[in-house]
Amino acid sequence: MKQRFIEILGTDSLDSESASNFVGVPPKVRIRTRFAEDNIFVDTSSNQWLHERYCAIDWRRCRLHPKIENAMRRFIWHRLASNSPSTANGNFNLLMSKQEVLEQYPFPWSAETCTAILGAFQSQRDVFLTFRIFYRWAALKKIAGFTREISSLLDDFAAPEYETYRSVKFRENVFSAAEESAFIAALDDAGDESNYFALRDNVMAHLNWELGLRAEQVAGVEERNLKEVQGPSGVRYFHLSLIRLKQRTYQSSYRNRVVSERLAKKIQQLILLKEEHFGQQPGERPIFVDVRNRRVSPGMVRNAIVQICEKAQLDSCSSTFLRHNMAQKLADQGTPGDLISDMLDHTTKVAARHYVAATPAIAKIKARALGKNATYKELMSLMTGALIHRKEADDPTKIVRGMVATRYIGNIGTCGLETDTACAKNPIYSCYTCRKFQPFIDGEHGNVVAALRSEVQLMLDQSLDLGENKVVLQLEKTIEHASDILARCEAHGRGTL
Repeated sequence: MKQRFIEILGTDSLDSESASNFVGVPPKVRIRTRFAEDNIFVDTSSNQWLHERYCAIDWRRCRLHPKIENAMRRFIWHRLASNSPSTANGNFNLLMSKQEVLEQYPFPWSAETCTAILGAFQSQRDVFLTFRIFYRWAALKKIAGFTREISSLLDDFAAPEYETYRSVKFRENVFSAAEESAFIAALDDAGDESNYFALRDNVMAHLNWELGLRAEQVAGVEERNLKEVQGPSGVRYFHLSLIRLKQRTYQSSYRNRVVSERLAKKIQQLILLKEEHFGQQPGERPIFVDVRNRRVSPGMVRNAIVQICEKAQLDSCSSTFLRHNMAQKLADQGTPGDLISDMLDHTTKVAARHYVAATPAIAKIKARALGKNATYKELMSLMTGALIHRKEADDPTKIVRGMVATRYIGNIGTCGLETDTACAKNPIYSCYTCRKFQPFIDGEHGNVVAALRSEVQLMLDQSLDLGENKVVLQLEKTIEHASDILARCEAHGRGTL
Protein backbone atom coordinates (compact mmCIF):
# COMPACT_ATOMS: atom_id res chain seq x y z
CA MET A 1 0.00 0.00 0.00
CA LYS A 2 2.80 2.41 0.82
CA GLN A 3 4.53 1.74 -2.52
CA ARG A 4 1.24 2.36 -4.31
CA PHE A 5 0.75 5.63 -2.46
CA ILE A 6 4.26 6.76 -3.41
CA GLU A 7 3.46 6.05 -7.06
CA ILE A 8 0.33 8.18 -6.75
CA LEU A 9 2.21 11.04 -5.14
CA GLY A 10 4.91 11.05 -7.80
CA THR A 11 8.67 11.28 -7.31
CA ASP A 12 8.92 15.08 -7.21
CA SER A 13 6.63 15.12 -4.17
CA LEU A 14 9.25 13.36 -2.08
CA ASP A 15 12.42 15.08 -3.26
CA SER A 16 10.97 18.58 -2.73
CA GLU A 17 11.64 20.61 0.38
CA SER A 18 10.72 18.61 3.48
CA ALA A 19 7.92 19.84 5.69
CA SER A 20 10.15 19.02 8.66
CA ASN A 21 11.53 22.55 8.29
CA PHE A 22 8.21 23.79 9.59
CA VAL A 23 7.53 23.66 13.31
CA GLY A 24 4.54 21.75 14.63
CA VAL A 25 3.63 19.94 11.39
CA PRO A 26 3.61 16.14 11.88
CA PRO A 27 4.81 14.00 8.94
CA LYS A 28 1.40 12.45 8.28
CA VAL A 29 -2.26 12.91 9.16
CA ARG A 30 -5.05 10.40 9.56
CA ILE A 31 -8.18 11.35 7.64
CA ARG A 32 -11.75 10.12 7.79
CA THR A 33 -12.66 7.94 4.85
CA ARG A 34 -15.75 5.92 4.05
CA PHE A 35 -14.20 3.17 1.95
CA ALA A 36 -12.08 0.20 3.01
CA GLU A 37 -9.63 0.46 0.11
CA ASP A 38 -8.75 4.10 0.73
CA ASN A 39 -5.43 5.11 2.21
CA ILE A 40 -6.41 6.63 5.55
CA PHE A 41 -3.21 8.67 5.87
CA VAL A 42 -2.03 11.71 3.94
CA ASP A 43 1.72 12.23 3.76
CA THR A 44 2.49 15.72 5.11
CA SER A 45 6.28 15.35 5.21
CA SER A 46 6.74 17.05 1.83
CA ASN A 47 5.46 20.09 0.01
CA GLN A 48 2.65 18.13 -1.64
CA TRP A 49 -0.13 16.73 0.53
CA LEU A 50 -2.01 14.45 -1.81
CA HIS A 51 -4.70 11.83 -1.63
CA GLU A 52 -5.90 10.12 -4.77
CA ARG A 53 -9.57 10.81 -3.99
CA TYR A 54 -9.83 13.76 -1.68
CA CYS A 55 -7.17 16.45 -1.87
CA ALA A 56 -4.23 17.95 -3.74
CA ILE A 57 -2.52 20.52 -1.52
CA ASP A 58 0.67 21.87 -3.11
CA TRP A 59 2.64 24.18 -0.81
CA ARG A 60 4.97 25.12 -3.64
CA ARG A 61 2.24 27.61 -4.59
CA CYS A 62 2.76 29.51 -1.34
CA ARG A 63 4.73 32.79 -1.57
CA LEU A 64 4.01 34.10 1.92
CA HIS A 65 6.35 34.88 4.81
CA PRO A 66 7.74 31.64 6.32
CA LYS A 67 6.04 32.32 9.66
CA ILE A 68 2.66 32.78 7.96
CA GLU A 69 3.20 29.66 5.87
CA ASN A 70 4.15 27.69 8.97
CA ALA A 71 0.92 28.76 10.69
CA MET A 72 -1.09 27.91 7.59
CA ARG A 73 0.49 24.47 7.32
CA ARG A 74 -0.46 23.73 10.90
CA PHE A 75 -3.97 25.05 10.27
CA ILE A 76 -4.51 22.96 7.13
CA TRP A 77 -3.09 19.88 8.90
CA HIS A 78 -5.64 20.48 11.68
CA ARG A 79 -8.46 20.82 9.13
CA LEU A 80 -7.41 17.53 7.50
CA ALA A 81 -7.50 15.77 10.84
CA SER A 82 -10.62 17.28 12.39
CA ASN A 83 -12.84 18.15 9.42
CA SER A 84 -12.44 16.53 6.03
CA PRO A 85 -9.86 16.49 3.23
CA SER A 86 -12.23 18.33 0.88
CA THR A 87 -12.77 21.09 3.50
CA ALA A 88 -9.03 21.42 4.07
CA ASN A 89 -8.40 21.44 0.32
CA GLY A 90 -10.99 24.18 -0.14
CA ASN A 91 -9.53 26.28 2.70
CA PHE A 92 -6.05 25.97 1.21
CA ASN A 93 -7.18 27.04 -2.26
CA LEU A 94 -9.07 30.03 -0.89
CA LEU A 95 -6.08 31.27 1.13
CA MET A 96 -3.69 30.75 -1.80
CA SER A 97 -6.02 32.58 -4.17
CA LYS A 98 -5.63 35.79 -2.13
CA GLN A 99 -1.90 35.76 -1.48
CA GLU A 100 -1.46 39.10 -3.25
CA VAL A 101 -3.55 40.75 -0.50
CA LEU A 102 -1.61 39.11 2.35
CA GLU A 103 1.76 39.91 0.70
CA GLN A 104 1.04 43.64 0.87
CA TYR A 105 1.41 43.76 4.65
CA PRO A 106 4.51 42.93 6.74
CA PHE A 107 4.13 40.25 9.37
CA PRO A 108 3.21 40.28 12.26
CA TRP A 109 -0.04 41.95 11.34
CA SER A 110 -1.41 44.79 13.45
CA ALA A 111 -5.09 45.25 14.25
CA GLU A 112 -5.31 47.90 11.50
CA THR A 113 -3.68 45.53 9.02
CA CYS A 114 -6.05 42.69 9.82
CA THR A 115 -8.98 45.06 9.46
CA ALA A 116 -7.67 46.10 6.04
CA ILE A 117 -7.26 42.46 5.01
CA LEU A 118 -10.85 41.66 5.96
CA GLY A 119 -11.94 44.77 4.09
CA ALA A 120 -10.23 43.45 0.95
CA PHE A 121 -12.20 40.21 1.31
CA GLN A 122 -15.61 41.90 1.63
CA SER A 123 -16.59 40.89 -1.88
CA GLN A 124 -15.92 37.20 -1.21
CA ARG A 125 -17.73 35.74 1.78
CA ASP A 126 -15.97 32.36 1.66
CA VAL A 127 -12.47 33.92 1.71
CA PHE A 128 -13.55 36.34 4.47
CA LEU A 129 -14.75 33.51 6.70
CA THR A 130 -11.77 31.25 5.96
CA PHE A 131 -9.24 33.95 6.88
CA ARG A 132 -11.10 34.75 10.09
CA ILE A 133 -11.26 31.05 11.06
CA PHE A 134 -7.56 30.70 10.30
CA TYR A 135 -6.61 33.71 12.42
CA ARG A 136 -8.85 32.59 15.30
CA TRP A 137 -7.33 29.10 15.27
CA ALA A 138 -3.76 30.46 15.19
CA ALA A 139 -4.52 32.83 18.08
CA LEU A 140 -6.01 30.02 20.20
CA LYS A 141 -2.90 27.92 19.52
CA LYS A 142 -0.78 30.88 20.70
CA ILE A 143 1.26 30.96 17.50
CA ALA A 144 3.66 33.90 17.48
CA GLY A 145 2.28 36.90 15.58
CA PHE A 146 -1.39 36.05 16.26
CA THR A 147 -3.21 37.50 19.25
CA ARG A 148 -6.58 36.81 20.86
CA GLU A 149 -7.26 40.53 21.11
CA ILE A 150 -7.08 40.95 17.33
CA SER A 151 -9.04 37.73 16.87
CA SER A 152 -11.84 39.12 19.04
CA LEU A 153 -11.73 42.34 17.03
CA LEU A 154 -12.12 40.38 13.76
CA ASP A 155 -15.04 38.43 15.21
CA ASP A 156 -16.92 41.70 15.64
CA PHE A 157 -16.85 42.35 11.90
CA ALA A 158 -19.98 41.17 10.15
CA ALA A 159 -19.38 38.79 7.28
CA PRO A 160 -20.53 39.88 3.81
CA GLU A 161 -24.26 39.45 3.45
CA TYR A 162 -25.47 36.25 1.86
CA GLU A 163 -29.05 35.13 1.42
CA THR A 164 -29.08 31.48 2.37
CA TYR A 165 -31.06 29.13 0.15
CA ARG A 166 -31.72 31.93 -2.32
CA SER A 167 -31.78 29.49 -5.25
CA VAL A 168 -34.36 27.38 -3.39
CA LYS A 169 -36.51 30.40 -2.54
CA PHE A 170 -36.66 31.47 -6.19
CA ARG A 171 -36.85 27.89 -7.50
CA GLU A 172 -33.73 28.34 -9.64
CA ASN A 173 -32.68 24.69 -9.39
CA VAL A 174 -35.82 23.03 -10.71
CA PHE A 175 -36.36 21.50 -14.13
CA SER A 176 -39.27 22.73 -16.20
CA ALA A 177 -41.60 20.06 -17.56
CA ALA A 178 -39.88 20.15 -20.98
CA GLU A 179 -36.38 19.99 -19.46
CA GLU A 180 -37.37 17.11 -17.21
CA SER A 181 -38.79 15.19 -20.17
CA ALA A 182 -35.59 15.72 -22.18
CA PHE A 183 -33.40 14.63 -19.26
CA ILE A 184 -35.42 11.43 -18.69
CA ALA A 185 -35.29 10.63 -22.43
CA ALA A 186 -31.48 10.96 -22.32
CA LEU A 187 -31.34 8.58 -19.33
CA ASP A 188 -33.59 6.04 -21.04
CA ASP A 189 -31.32 6.02 -24.06
CA ALA A 190 -28.43 4.17 -22.40
CA GLY A 191 -26.57 3.74 -25.69
CA ASP A 192 -24.31 0.71 -25.98
CA GLU A 193 -25.41 -1.38 -23.01
CA SER A 194 -22.64 -3.88 -23.74
CA ASN A 195 -19.97 -1.29 -22.96
CA TYR A 196 -19.25 -1.12 -19.20
CA PHE A 197 -17.94 2.45 -19.14
CA ALA A 198 -20.75 3.90 -21.29
CA LEU A 199 -23.42 2.16 -19.19
CA ARG A 200 -21.58 3.12 -15.98
CA ASP A 201 -21.89 6.84 -16.70
CA ASN A 202 -25.56 6.48 -17.58
CA VAL A 203 -26.33 4.56 -14.37
CA MET A 204 -24.44 7.04 -12.18
CA ALA A 205 -26.47 9.93 -13.60
CA HIS A 206 -29.68 7.88 -13.27
CA LEU A 207 -28.96 7.25 -9.57
CA ASN A 208 -28.45 10.97 -9.01
CA TRP A 209 -31.69 11.75 -10.78
CA GLU A 210 -33.88 9.13 -9.13
CA LEU A 211 -32.58 9.28 -5.55
CA GLY A 212 -31.11 12.78 -5.25
CA LEU A 213 -27.74 11.49 -4.01
CA ARG A 214 -24.48 13.25 -3.38
CA ALA A 215 -21.70 12.34 -5.83
CA GLU A 216 -19.78 10.60 -3.03
CA GLN A 217 -22.81 8.46 -2.20
CA VAL A 218 -23.02 7.30 -5.81
CA ALA A 219 -19.32 6.44 -5.81
CA GLY A 220 -19.87 4.45 -2.60
CA VAL A 221 -22.46 2.03 -4.01
CA GLU A 222 -21.22 -1.57 -3.90
CA GLU A 223 -22.51 -4.78 -5.45
CA ARG A 224 -23.78 -6.10 -2.13
CA ASN A 225 -25.93 -2.98 -1.65
CA LEU A 226 -28.52 -3.94 -4.30
CA LYS A 227 -31.27 -6.18 -2.92
CA GLU A 228 -34.31 -7.74 -4.58
CA VAL A 229 -37.50 -8.46 -2.65
CA GLN A 230 -40.50 -10.36 -3.99
CA GLY A 231 -43.92 -9.29 -2.76
CA PRO A 232 -46.81 -11.65 -1.92
CA SER A 233 -48.36 -11.08 -5.35
CA GLY A 234 -45.13 -11.92 -7.13
CA VAL A 235 -44.17 -8.30 -7.82
CA ARG A 236 -40.44 -7.64 -7.50
CA TYR A 237 -39.07 -4.67 -5.60
CA PHE A 238 -35.49 -3.43 -5.54
CA HIS A 239 -33.68 -1.31 -3.00
CA LEU A 240 -30.17 0.02 -2.46
CA SER A 241 -28.40 0.38 0.86
CA LEU A 242 -26.86 3.84 0.63
CA ILE A 243 -24.20 5.21 2.91
CA ARG A 244 -25.15 8.15 5.13
CA LEU A 245 -22.53 10.87 4.73
CA LYS A 246 -23.99 13.48 7.09
CA GLN A 247 -26.47 11.83 9.42
CA ARG A 248 -24.50 10.49 12.40
CA THR A 249 -27.30 9.91 14.92
CA TYR A 250 -28.61 6.71 13.40
CA GLN A 251 -27.45 3.29 14.59
CA SER A 252 -26.93 2.16 10.99
CA SER A 253 -24.61 4.09 8.68
CA TYR A 254 -26.70 2.89 5.72
CA ARG A 255 -30.23 3.69 4.61
CA ASN A 256 -32.41 1.61 2.26
CA ARG A 257 -33.88 3.45 -0.74
CA VAL A 258 -36.27 1.91 -3.25
CA VAL A 259 -35.19 2.12 -6.91
CA SER A 260 -37.22 1.61 -10.06
CA GLU A 261 -37.09 -1.74 -11.83
CA ARG A 262 -35.58 -0.07 -14.91
CA LEU A 263 -32.69 1.34 -12.87
CA ALA A 264 -32.22 -1.93 -10.94
CA LYS A 265 -31.93 -3.89 -14.20
CA LYS A 266 -29.35 -1.45 -15.51
CA ILE A 267 -27.34 -1.89 -12.28
CA GLN A 268 -27.55 -5.69 -12.58
CA GLN A 269 -26.38 -5.48 -16.21
CA LEU A 270 -23.53 -3.20 -15.13
CA ILE A 271 -22.37 -5.70 -12.48
CA LEU A 272 -22.26 -8.48 -15.09
CA LEU A 273 -20.28 -6.29 -17.50
CA LYS A 274 -17.85 -5.35 -14.74
CA GLU A 275 -17.17 -9.01 -13.91
CA GLU A 276 -16.61 -9.77 -17.61
CA HIS A 277 -14.25 -6.83 -18.00
CA PHE A 278 -12.25 -7.07 -14.77
CA GLY A 279 -12.98 -10.61 -13.55
CA GLN A 280 -14.26 -11.63 -10.12
CA GLN A 281 -12.72 -9.69 -7.24
CA PRO A 282 -12.78 -10.78 -3.57
CA GLY A 283 -14.18 -8.66 -0.75
CA GLU A 284 -16.29 -5.51 -1.02
CA ARG A 285 -16.60 -4.53 -4.66
CA PRO A 286 -17.71 -1.06 -5.84
CA ILE A 287 -20.08 -1.07 -8.80
CA PHE A 288 -18.60 2.04 -10.39
CA VAL A 289 -14.86 1.83 -11.14
CA ASP A 290 -12.39 3.51 -13.47
CA VAL A 291 -10.15 1.89 -16.09
CA ARG A 292 -7.76 0.77 -13.33
CA ASN A 293 -10.59 -0.96 -11.46
CA ARG A 294 -10.56 1.63 -8.68
CA ARG A 295 -13.65 3.26 -7.22
CA VAL A 296 -14.67 6.31 -9.24
CA SER A 297 -14.11 9.79 -7.82
CA PRO A 298 -16.94 12.28 -7.17
CA GLY A 299 -15.63 14.28 -10.14
CA MET A 300 -16.31 11.37 -12.47
CA VAL A 301 -19.89 11.18 -11.19
CA ARG A 302 -20.35 14.89 -11.85
CA ASN A 303 -18.92 14.50 -15.36
CA ALA A 304 -21.45 11.74 -16.06
CA ILE A 305 -24.30 14.13 -15.20
CA VAL A 306 -22.83 16.81 -17.49
CA GLN A 307 -22.72 14.27 -20.35
CA ILE A 308 -26.41 13.44 -19.89
CA CYS A 309 -27.25 17.15 -19.92
CA GLU A 310 -25.32 17.60 -23.16
CA LYS A 311 -27.12 14.61 -24.63
CA ALA A 312 -30.46 16.16 -23.62
CA GLN A 313 -29.31 19.54 -25.01
CA LEU A 314 -29.70 21.19 -21.61
CA ASP A 315 -27.46 23.57 -19.71
CA SER A 316 -24.97 21.59 -17.64
CA CYS A 317 -26.21 20.76 -14.16
CA SER A 318 -24.69 18.96 -11.17
CA SER A 319 -25.59 16.40 -8.53
CA THR A 320 -26.49 19.34 -6.28
CA PHE A 321 -28.94 20.62 -8.90
CA LEU A 322 -30.57 17.20 -9.17
CA ARG A 323 -30.85 17.00 -5.35
CA HIS A 324 -32.54 20.43 -5.28
CA ASN A 325 -34.84 19.42 -8.11
CA MET A 326 -35.94 16.20 -6.39
CA ALA A 327 -36.43 17.90 -3.01
CA GLN A 328 -38.52 20.70 -4.50
CA LYS A 329 -40.71 18.30 -6.49
CA LEU A 330 -41.30 16.28 -3.30
CA ALA A 331 -42.21 19.46 -1.41
CA ASP A 332 -44.59 20.52 -4.19
CA GLN A 333 -46.39 17.18 -3.79
CA GLY A 334 -46.91 17.80 -0.06
CA THR A 335 -44.11 15.55 1.26
CA PRO A 336 -43.40 16.30 4.96
CA GLY A 337 -40.19 18.18 5.69
CA ASP A 338 -38.72 15.52 7.98
CA LEU A 339 -39.05 12.91 5.23
CA ILE A 340 -37.32 15.21 2.72
CA SER A 341 -34.47 15.75 5.22
CA ASP A 342 -34.10 12.02 5.75
CA MET A 343 -34.08 11.24 2.03
CA LEU A 344 -31.46 13.92 1.31
CA ASP A 345 -29.23 12.81 4.21
CA HIS A 346 -29.49 16.19 5.96
CA THR A 347 -28.49 16.62 9.60
CA THR A 348 -31.22 19.24 10.23
CA LYS A 349 -34.61 20.19 8.82
CA VAL A 350 -33.52 23.72 7.92
CA ALA A 351 -33.08 23.04 4.19
CA ALA A 352 -36.31 21.04 3.99
CA ARG A 353 -38.21 24.00 5.47
CA HIS A 354 -37.01 26.18 2.62
CA TYR A 355 -38.12 23.65 0.01
CA VAL A 356 -41.56 23.40 1.61
CA ALA A 357 -41.79 27.17 2.07
CA ALA A 358 -40.96 27.67 -1.63
CA THR A 359 -44.07 25.72 -2.59
CA PRO A 360 -46.68 28.41 -1.77
CA ALA A 361 -44.23 31.01 -3.12
CA ILE A 362 -45.60 30.25 -6.58
CA ALA A 363 -49.04 31.44 -5.46
CA LYS A 364 -47.47 34.65 -4.20
CA ILE A 365 -45.72 35.21 -7.53
CA LYS A 366 -49.01 34.69 -9.37
CA ALA A 367 -50.79 37.04 -6.98
CA ARG A 368 -48.08 39.63 -7.57
CA ALA A 369 -48.56 39.29 -11.31
CA LEU A 370 -52.35 39.56 -10.97
CA GLY A 371 -51.83 42.60 -8.79
CA LYS A 372 -50.80 44.53 -11.91
CA ASN A 373 -54.17 43.81 -13.48
CA ALA A 374 -56.74 46.59 -13.03
CA THR A 375 -59.69 44.20 -12.91
CA TYR A 376 -57.99 42.10 -10.23
CA LYS A 377 -57.25 45.22 -8.20
CA GLU A 378 -60.86 46.29 -8.38
CA LEU A 379 -62.10 42.87 -7.27
CA MET A 380 -59.69 42.81 -4.32
CA SER A 381 -60.77 46.30 -3.26
CA LEU A 382 -64.37 45.08 -2.98
CA MET A 383 -63.37 42.48 -0.39
CA THR A 384 -63.25 45.10 2.38
CA GLY A 385 -64.63 48.50 3.18
CA ALA A 386 -62.96 51.79 2.30
CA LEU A 387 -59.50 52.68 3.55
CA ILE A 388 -59.47 55.22 6.39
CA HIS A 389 -56.90 56.92 8.59
CA ARG A 390 -56.45 55.87 12.20
CA LYS A 391 -57.43 59.32 13.43
CA GLU A 392 -60.84 58.95 11.72
CA ALA A 393 -61.83 56.13 14.11
CA ASP A 394 -63.99 58.04 16.59
CA ASP A 395 -65.36 55.02 18.47
CA PRO A 396 -62.51 53.06 20.14
CA THR A 397 -64.86 50.11 20.74
CA LYS A 398 -65.06 49.49 17.00
CA ILE A 399 -61.29 49.10 16.56
CA VAL A 400 -60.36 45.51 15.72
CA ARG A 401 -58.10 43.84 18.27
CA GLY A 402 -56.95 40.27 18.63
CA MET A 403 -54.19 37.70 18.58
CA VAL A 404 -52.47 36.38 15.46
CA ALA A 405 -50.37 33.35 16.36
CA THR A 406 -48.60 34.63 19.51
CA ARG A 407 -48.64 38.31 18.53
CA TYR A 408 -51.16 40.90 19.76
CA ILE A 409 -52.54 43.08 16.99
CA GLY A 410 -54.55 46.18 17.83
CA ASN A 411 -54.18 48.77 15.07
CA ILE A 412 -55.39 47.46 11.72
CA GLY A 413 -58.86 48.97 11.23
CA THR A 414 -62.43 49.27 12.45
CA CYS A 415 -65.38 46.89 12.35
CA GLY A 416 -68.74 48.13 10.98
CA LEU A 417 -70.85 45.79 13.09
CA GLU A 418 -72.94 47.21 15.92
CA THR A 419 -71.02 47.57 19.16
CA ASP A 420 -73.02 44.89 20.97
CA THR A 421 -72.88 42.46 18.01
CA ALA A 422 -70.38 39.62 18.24
CA CYS A 423 -68.58 38.62 15.05
CA ALA A 424 -69.34 35.03 14.10
CA LYS A 425 -65.92 34.73 12.46
CA ASN A 426 -62.43 34.84 13.88
CA PRO A 427 -61.43 38.52 14.12
CA ILE A 428 -58.36 39.59 12.18
CA TYR A 429 -58.13 36.24 10.36
CA SER A 430 -61.46 36.98 8.61
CA CYS A 431 -61.44 40.77 8.62
CA TYR A 432 -59.40 41.02 5.43
CA THR A 433 -62.25 39.43 3.42
CA CYS A 434 -65.12 41.26 5.16
CA ARG A 435 -67.01 44.26 3.73
CA LYS A 436 -67.64 45.53 7.28
CA PHE A 437 -63.89 45.96 7.82
CA GLN A 438 -62.34 49.38 7.19
CA PRO A 439 -58.54 49.06 7.08
CA PHE A 440 -56.36 51.80 8.54
CA ILE A 441 -54.07 53.35 5.93
CA ASP A 442 -51.44 53.63 8.66
CA GLY A 443 -52.32 50.26 10.23
CA GLU A 444 -50.13 47.33 11.25
CA HIS A 445 -50.92 45.18 8.21
CA GLY A 446 -47.26 44.21 7.79
CA ASN A 447 -47.28 42.77 11.31
CA VAL A 448 -50.36 40.72 10.46
CA VAL A 449 -48.69 39.26 7.36
CA ALA A 450 -45.53 38.44 9.35
CA ALA A 451 -47.52 36.79 12.15
CA LEU A 452 -49.61 34.72 9.73
CA ARG A 453 -46.49 33.57 7.91
CA SER A 454 -44.87 32.52 11.18
CA GLU A 455 -47.97 30.47 11.96
CA VAL A 456 -47.78 28.76 8.55
CA GLN A 457 -44.08 28.09 9.11
CA LEU A 458 -44.87 26.50 12.47
CA MET A 459 -47.21 24.08 10.73
CA LEU A 460 -44.58 23.37 8.09
CA ASP A 461 -42.06 22.64 10.83
CA GLN A 462 -44.49 20.14 12.29
CA SER A 463 -44.65 18.45 8.87
CA LEU A 464 -48.41 18.55 8.59
CA ASP A 465 -49.97 17.28 5.39
CA LEU A 466 -50.18 20.44 3.30
CA GLY A 467 -52.35 18.91 0.58
CA GLU A 468 -55.22 18.28 2.98
CA ASN A 469 -54.62 20.91 5.65
CA LYS A 470 -57.45 23.42 5.28
CA VAL A 471 -56.00 25.67 7.97
CA VAL A 472 -52.78 26.19 6.01
CA LEU A 473 -54.73 26.87 2.82
CA GLN A 474 -56.96 29.41 4.63
CA LEU A 475 -53.96 31.12 6.19
CA GLU A 476 -52.31 31.46 2.79
CA LYS A 477 -55.49 33.06 1.44
CA THR A 478 -55.60 35.47 4.39
CA ILE A 479 -51.94 36.34 3.83
CA GLU A 480 -52.72 37.09 0.18
CA HIS A 481 -55.56 39.45 1.10
CA ALA A 482 -53.62 41.11 3.94
CA SER A 483 -50.68 41.64 1.58
CA ASP A 484 -53.02 43.26 -0.92
CA ILE A 485 -54.38 45.62 1.76
CA LEU A 486 -50.80 46.47 2.77
CA ALA A 487 -49.90 47.26 -0.86
CA ARG A 488 -53.02 49.43 -1.27
CA CYS A 489 -52.26 51.34 1.93
CA GLU A 490 -48.64 51.92 0.88
CA ALA A 491 -49.80 53.09 -2.53
CA HIS A 492 -52.27 55.46 -0.87
CA GLY A 493 -49.49 56.86 1.27
CA ARG A 494 -47.43 57.50 -1.88
CA GLY A 495 -50.42 59.22 -3.48
CA THR A 496 -50.70 56.67 -6.30
CA LEU A 497 -54.34 55.75 -5.56
